[in-house]
Amino acid sequence: KMQIYYAGQFKSATEPFRLNKMSEQSKMQTREYLNGMYQIFLEDISEDRGISTQELRRIADQVLIRNSEDAVEHKLVDGIAYYDEILDDLRSRTGLEDEDEVPTISLEEYASGITLKNNYSSKNRIAVIYAEGNIVDGEGEKGSIGGAKYAELVRKARLDDKVKAIVMRINSGGGSAMASDFIWRELKLARAAGKPVVASMGDFAASGGYYIACMADTILAEPNTLTGSIGVFGMMPNMQKMFKEKAGISFDTVKTTENAVMYSPFIEHNASQNQIIQSSVEEFYEIFLSRVAEGRDMTRDEVHKVAQGRVWTGEKALDIGLVDQFGDLDNAIDIAANLADLESYRTVQYPKVKDPVLEMIEKLTGVTTSASSVLKSELQDVLPEYHYLKQIQEMKGVQARIPFFIK
Repeated sequence: KMQIYYAGQFKSATEPFRLNKMSEQSKMQTREYLNGMYQIFLEDISEDRGISTQELRRIADQVLIRNSEDAVEHKLVDGIAYYDEILDDLRSRTGLEDEDEVPTISLEEYASGITLKNNYSSKNRIAVIYAEGNIVDGEGEKGSIGGAKYAELVRKARLDDKVKAIVMRINSGGGSAMASDFIWRELKLARAAGKPVVASMGDFAASGGYYIACMADTILAEPNTLTGSIGVFGMMPNMQKMFKEKAGISFDTVKTTENAVMYSPFIEHNASQNQIIQSSVEEFYEIFLSRVAEGRDMTRDEVHKVAQGRVWTGEKALDIGLVDQFGDLDNAIDIAANLADLESYRTVQYPKVKDPVLEMIEKLTGVTTSASSVLKSELQDVLPEYHYLKQIQEMKGVQARIPFFIK
């Protein structure tokens, strides 16, 4: 039995533990952001293929694409070909002979060759801090955002005279409210020190991920970024009945104060203890609202109106004032340079990390990176679930996170 505490009627992360179906609020917000993302999806296809969004909806609703010939008929693809015919076409386009091998590189190799624009002769630097993963207390493991570790990274950039601006690249659905506040504090100090802060949102920057973005001078998102989810919750298991009925184990206690065992998973909370914990959750929700109000130049009530744990697309977030404009990481760096009045600069990236999955496999098996890459490819279907279980293990204290994980 989960003992649930939350602030925000749309904060649906706890619903699987307290309801047998989605609440109407959860359905409404989910329907809205799914429809918003779907519309962006259709508009992109419409622009590229010259097909109206209405026609694309008709094709989807009636399941008109049932084989490759249907895809050609409805202009979603240009033709049908086997792999060898594709290679022949590439040879023809690039002037290769019939038997020449077509040189290719992987997407990973291609991406590794893309670098941020830099003037390596310049002493001016823009710190690009990649905050990707679950927000956790302490240093955190690789692939997570440790509050202490990232606060130190921001502090390091703030105290470095060569660093003239900071860009936070955020891909996070949130996590520990306390850790989020530590990072927020250091970003505020950086701004107070005269260093512009720009937040660049990736696929999602919600709940705790938005908490660390809201203090920025400028916030950029993509139209289909998931953001908002300004709300908090706490959960504590009560395993008393399970142990007694399934294992024949019961618990008793001797205590010096009335609430000495309030945070034990083996003793059920009473009404007074429930109120104490609920009050602490609501108190942090008010802090969250105040952080956003300060950063976005809004009143507490204006923030509360669009908060309550509700998830928004980047497109809607722009309309309601939670982000400033659309743009990618390059745009964020350009804005940071302009805010810092820099004509030439180089970027420095933090933190320097190895792929967390490869590193984990190497630690467990002692094998080389090349061999661990093979293991990673074999395990890739279950890795999202593995990471999700790791996140649950790391949860403690009040949480500010979105109600799902994204594969």
